[in-house]
Amino acid sequence: MNARSLAPMIPAPTADLWTSETPTTQESAVAEAAAFKGCVSVIVPIYNEVGHLDELLQAIQASPAKKEMIIVDDGSTDGTREKLRALPHLDGLTIVFHERNCGKGAAIRTGLQYARGEYVLIQDSDLEYDPQDYPALLRPLEEGNANVVYGVRPDRPERGLRFFLGAKLLTHLTNVLYGAGIHDEATCYKVFRRSLLSSVSLECHRFEFCPEVTAKLCRLGERIQEVPVSYTPRSAGEGKKIRHSDGWLAIWTLVTLRFARKERFVQPQNSNEGTPFAATLNTASSNLNRSRPSSRHWRSLLLMMLVSLVLQIAAIGLLHTYRFRPGEDHFAFGWEMGRVARSIALGQGFSNPYGDSTGPTAWEPPLYPYLIGGVFKIAGVYSDASAWVLLIINSSFTVLTCIPIFLIANKVFGARVAAWSVWIWALLPYTMYWSIHWVWDTTLTPLLLSLIVLGSLELEDWHGWKGWAIFGALWGVAALSNPSMLSFLPFSGLWVWYRRHKRGLPSIAGVVLASAIFFACLTPWLVRNYRTFGQFVFIRDDFGLQFRLGNGPYADGILMAYLQPNMNNLEFEKFRSMGERAYTEDCKRQAFAWIRNHPQRFVAISSKRFVYYWAGVPRATGSLRIFEFGPFDFRNSLFLASSVLAILGLVLAVRRKKPGAWLFLWLVLSYPTVYYLVFPHARYRHPIEPELLIVAVFLFSETGLNATSLEVRTPRVERFSRTRFSTIAATAFLANFCMAGAGRECCGHIPMFKKILVANRGEIAVRVIRACRELGIASVAVYSDVDRASLHVRKADEAYHLGAAPAAQSYLNIDKILEVAKRTGADAIHPGYGFLSENAEFAQACADVGVKFVGPTPTAMEMMGSKTRARQAMEKAGVPLVPGASRGLESFAEAERIAAKIGFPVMLKAAAGGGGKGMRLVHAPGELKLALEAAQSEAQRSFRDSEVYIEKAMVNPRHIEMQVLADEHGNTIYLGERECSIQRRHQKVLEESPSPIVDEEMRRHMGEVAVRVAKAAGYTNAGTVEFLVDQKNNFYFLEMNTRLQVEHPVTEVITGLDLVQSQIRIAAGEKLPLMQEDVSLRGHAIECRIYAEDPDNNYFPSPGKVTLLLEPSGPGIRCDSGIYEGWTVPIDYDPLLAKLIGYATDRQQAIARLMRGLDEYFIGGIKTNISLFRRILGDSDFQAGKLDTGYLERSLARPVEHPQAGGRAEVAAIAAGLFAVLDPSLSQNSSIADGGGRIAEIQSNWKRVGRAEGLS
Repeated sequence: MNARSLAPMIPAPTADLWTSETPTTQESAVAEAAAFKGCVSVIVPIYNEVGHLDELLQAIQASPAKKEMIIVDDGSTDGTREKLRALPHLDGLTIVFHERNCGKGAAIRTGLQYARGEYVLIQDSDLEYDPQDYPALLRPLEEGNANVVYGVRPDRPERGLRFFLGAKLLTHLTNVLYGAGIHDEATCYKVFRRSLLSSVSLECHRFEFCPEVTAKLCRLGERIQEVPVSYTPRSAGEGKKIRHSDGWLAIWTLVTLRFARKERFVQPQNSNEGTPFAATLNTASSNLNRSRPSSRHWRSLLLMMLVSLVLQIAAIGLLHTYRFRPGEDHFAFGWEMGRVARSIALGQGFSNPYGDSTGPTAWEPPLYPYLIGGVFKIAGVYSDASAWVLLIINSSFTVLTCIPIFLIANKVFGARVAAWSVWIWALLPYTMYWSIHWVWDTTLTPLLLSLIVLGSLELEDWHGWKGWAIFGALWGVAALSNPSMLSFLPFSGLWVWYRRHKRGLPSIAGVVLASAIFFACLTPWLVRNYRTFGQFVFIRDDFGLQFRLGNGPYADGILMAYLQPNMNNLEFEKFRSMGERAYTEDCKRQAFAWIRNHPQRFVAISSKRFVYYWAGVPRATGSLRIFEFGPFDFRNSLFLASSVLAILGLVLAVRRKKPGAWLFLWLVLSYPTVYYLVFPHARYRHPIEPELLIVAVFLFSETGLNATSLEVRTPRVERFSRTRFSTIAATAFLANFCMAGAGRECCGHIPMFKKILVANRGEIAVRVIRACRELGIASVAVYSDVDRASLHVRKADEAYHLGAAPAAQSYLNIDKILEVAKRTGADAIHPGYGFLSENAEFAQACADVGVKFVGPTPTAMEMMGSKTRARQAMEKAGVPLVPGASRGLESFAEAERIAAKIGFPVMLKAAAGGGGKGMRLVHAPGELKLALEAAQSEAQRSFRDSEVYIEKAMVNPRHIEMQVLADEHGNTIYLGERECSIQRRHQKVLEESPSPIVDEEMRRHMGEVAVRVAKAAGYTNAGTVEFLVDQKNNFYFLEMNTRLQVEHPVTEVITGLDLVQSQIRIAAGEKLPLMQEDVSLRGHAIECRIYAEDPDNNYFPSPGKVTLLLEPSGPGIRCDSGIYEGWTVPIDYDPLLAKLIGYATDRQQAIARLMRGLDEYFIGGIKTNISLFRRILGDSDFQAGKLDTGYLERSLARPVEHPQAGGRAEVAAIAAGLFAVLDPSLSQNSSIADGGGRIAEIQSNWKRVGRAEGLS
């Protein structure tokens, strides 16, 4: 037996077709009737002629009707079978052969056995046939078993349509289908045929039907439907006979008449017509399915939805990706949307997108913020209850999306694709992730967009006004939820109009109605915006900012989040001072100006955004860490694979001419367009993922591997199915390999670290841990005995003990740190600053055990760590140096000779030194010997290296340093300078950026030299090149710090870059996201180092318990702290507590803000140097920018003029007494009297915790 069948959708009957009755159950009969409702069974009998059969089948397939095609060979010629097997593969095609010649009438009766459609169309494929077959063809029509329409040669009209339908019925059909008003039967037939073949559309006229036609129509059925095709028959001008192809087209295009469900035709007993074989029935729903889902389908759909909802609610409680933090307006509550919702709940209206009182806003579309605000009003603002309610609402949106997915897939591709699509959507963890990840409109948008696609499909043949009204309302709600969906509106409308036009259905009135309802939905919000801002604002007005966040000097195809007002205080100040409308217009102006100046870069970045949209955004999918393992990034690999499969499925659907395929195509092409221009994100593809899922499932359904109930599978069919499936799998794999694996650099993505160990303590450890958390990287803290309760231990995801308090036994213990890294599975170590941050031995040890050191290479560190080796390398690179020796002094005589050559004063420096250790200033020759011995001795004690070199001591120079960044791909840039001249004992106390004396030309020159220094050393990661600047603004290379500097925040503030994150990204192998011309400095920043030291006792360390901590805040204030109230500052380490940064648009305002911050800063229980900074900032020389390295020494030597105390001493005494009474724990002998007069000791928290740990 032989048969070929493609893409089966409905199983073949299992009973013998030649028995007198077919056993079926009532349930299967109902299911079959529902599946084939609206389907046309096209029967093509074959009699020794297949010359034009492929053209006929293509013409039939081009019809948008739901159909099955059945070719029946009457067995007259063996050669016909071979020709039939060579036909092109088409959807829904069944071929049946007879063992011997049985005649065309028998072939048609056999075809009727296989036909399950609600309509039957018999299409002749042969020019020569036996007229005696006509009675056999008419018999099923007369008996009511089928509706038969049969086409013959167009040059024999007496044997054509009029022969079967009757002249008056043909006249009526012609006028109905083509809008004609012709009464003459012969003319009507000619008009029908000519209009069909030449696509002539006639003007519609009113036509009164005669009683005979009306009666015949009532008898035949109540509905007549046109089935147009795009098929042009052969032309006589080609030198070939037109033959019967005109007839094929005419009959197929004419009509299908709807009848009641026909009974199956029964083969007469004792028939001698031959037994058919290869009896495989396949009904592929290759065109729009007008049937409605059965009750069984709905029950299955509800089960899917219930299971999905239960799983998502469980995931909210068990697997939510953030902690509920009442009282904090964190990102999980929608960020700007959540803050606007808070204002709504508090009765402040739709306002304040950034938390402060910035007034009414149109920063977000209104629908979702009002939803959040309503929940806040009922369940509490930023409460656990409101979080649960909102996340369950999000999950409900995801679950409800199952309904349009099922209906869309069922209409376009059939019930099988629909069922699989819904099950995948309902159970896929990826879809649940967006439901529970945050409170945003990410799950509402796919629901609305799917409903719009479904509405478009329904409107194709909708009669009445309700469908148009719903369509307009859907678009109105969608626009108020997410205006980016409007990019699909014109394409959706044009598709609906075109499809209705092809069917001859009116659309103008419906379009007007839908448009009116759409604008009626928008009008209240548009009026509100006009009244609020005094100008037209279409829904939301933040496009300027969004455009700037993706296009500018730092653009690299991803979101530049640091430019957002909620993450950048300078931007927030501009937002508040300029106003919302002026600010967004300014952002748009900046973005367009950058595009005009860099058109090629804009095109390149837009291309990269296109890749990111479909292949996955680097680092943006970092929260899906569960999928990342192995050499590839499986997060983006899966993301890319889904895109590849969906695109292949869409291409296949278009090639198969699925009626909804073009609508899907326009959706995929139009919706993402706006994100190619701004910035992509994984969640921005989620709105179209229901449609992508449907076409991906369709792709797999078409492989043939999922076919069910195939009674016959020939080797040819098996090979074809395997080949097609293998091609799909290979294409997806190769795309993954090229873009997510070996070629991942072309889309800019390098797998990020999973876990980083922070080999430091204090505020810098806290700073690195926060950067890791923002990147979605787990952090590991280490601590000594005295740091068990430190802030960095509390902030980290994991914490491990190193050893005793001395640094040599803890933070300098390389073996112990690497042991912790191995135990925790950390794949990188960030050293911070100090301790091991500039230890080349430690960097090499990390490399030896396979742990990435977040910093430069050991080679570069060794070169720049030795000041003599660094000077030698810089001499070769042509870098300006301070006059002196470039190697260590071997004797006192050599020191005398060099000093005499360069002249006094001179400076002796430790070659391995830093922080002022191993340095001695020598003013006269008599001081040189003792100074040399002292410097060598201190260098040996501090650095285990007594090498000392000599250089010219500059009188009152400025100390200015240049921040550089260098990736592992050869790119190096500088990020501006920092003024570090205010020093005490050669240690920086206060830093600012930019320097008051550096202009653009000097900055460029210093930056170029700094880049030359870094490249000469083969430097990578973040580093600082330090210069000394004389009174004439000549600068000289001093040294390079191969680590992150304490003062790095001032550079972060004025450049908008996160230097710690940049360090991590560079260490992970990423390229720098910007070029030198993209770097710009904005505003001014000043940093004060807050130390636990006593200004009244020569700045000796002041350890102790922090009894009260009041940290400053407000505009232009940043505090990087490593302490908290109740923590005890140890004496074992550097006494740095925090860094207070003030920043503003200019230096004077930055000073004013920092003064205000210092006034608000209070640390009780210990002494701090806060008063020193008040003194510095208030000094006239500092405010005038008259600075050098001797400034602080001179300033401290001047007496301080204290204001008249008056009664302040008494006030202070009273305050101290009240403070002691209100907080008796401050007393050294803390005790209280209990009710019986006994003295009870107040139990220490430390003691209680210690006892609990001892018991455990």
